[in-house]
Amino acid sequence: WLSCLAKEAPVIVVSIPAASLRVYGPGGVLLTMRLIVGKPSTPTPTLTSRVSEVILYPYWVVPKSIIRELLPAIKRNPSYIDENNFQLLSSNGKVVNPYKVEWSGISADNFPFMLRQSTGCDNSLGLLKLNFYSPFGVYLHDTPKKSLFLLNKRYFSHGCMRMENPVAIGHLILKNNGIAIDTLEEKGCLRNQAPVVVPAVQKLPVIVWYNQVCPDDKGNLVIYDDVYKKAPVK
Repeated sequence: WLSCLAKEAPVIVVSIPAASLRVYGPGGVLLTMRLIVGKPSTPTPTLTSRVSEVILYPYWVVPKSIIRELLPAIKRNPSYIDENNFQLLSSNGKVVNPYKVEWSGISADNFPFMLRQSTGCDNSLGLLKLNFYSPFGVYLHDTPKKSLFLLNKRYFSHGCMRMENPVAIGHLILKNNGIAIDTLEEKGCLRNQAPVVVPAVQKLPVIVWYNQVCPDDKGNLVIYDDVYKKAPVK
């Protein structure tokens, strides 16, 4: 069924156990790259969707699960927010001065703000994000932490899928708007640059599956670790 789907248009396929991405098209494999996927305690969910847009210089809105991890450092020293290029926003989107917040009454379950990381070299989403409908709040995006791609076992994220070569897939999706990606490569990371949303002309399908048996780049079948312990118990 995947082969039939790929005959119509390119298909982005993520293999969670292999921590890799392949784009299949009418002529075969068009693109491969390594990914960093969710660790066992925060696994990447399986899903199917379609890419609706590419966001250059994306903001990172910190999910509540990660706010729970960051909050002790913020409460100890509110300067943590500025030092890590974050903004504290009210429910109506206005910037809140973190030094004027009474942090003693704030908890992860009572956090009336939005924590957002501005664009820049340290932004956790990097320079590019693929937007698609996801009920789980996980996406494919760039990352500033490139060294983790050198590892064979790359299960470190909170569920999102970090791409080794986001520019390549950006070119593939925005082939009719190469100027946007060329400009991104030329300018590199810009601090406090407003996000640029580029609609996808061709909304490529995205399939994220948990398949332990996948071909490698030479076509050999490889059996990957059951990192999330999904295999039936014998």
